[in-house]
Amino acid sequence: MPKLMGSNLPTYRESSPEGARIWHGAGARPWSHAFNFRGSNMTRTDIIVKIAERAVRLYAEQGMKIKKLDCMMDIETVDDSIGLKLDELLDADLSNFAHDIGGISRHLNRITGELEDCFVPRYAR
Repeated sequence: MPKLMGSNLPTYRESSPEGARIWHGAGARPWSHAFNFRGSNMTRTDIIVKIAERAVRLYAEQGMKIKKLDCMMDIETVDDSIGLKLDELLDADLSNFAHDIGGISRHLNRITGELEDCFVPRYAR
């Protein structure tokens, strides 16, 4: 993977014994590896996909549309900036899940990647 000039962004390698993406380099975090979630080795991306799928269903039940990819990018951005308890968010009850997903969607500044208006997700680290 080519690096940008002067970039300190973490990179990953696709292959590991467990098949999980392993992040390394500046900015790598321990929870970027595989989660031990529900007795399996789900990756961070797997959990974000499941959260986004649940959010799409929740919005559809209310007669609203949300794009799965947009939701995934929002969740990943917030997890990168402040950290989220992704496994707990996925299992959250309806009101707490809706609070965090709706709040992230409403208060995320997609230019800076920061949450505005003093919003803090209930499942923030």
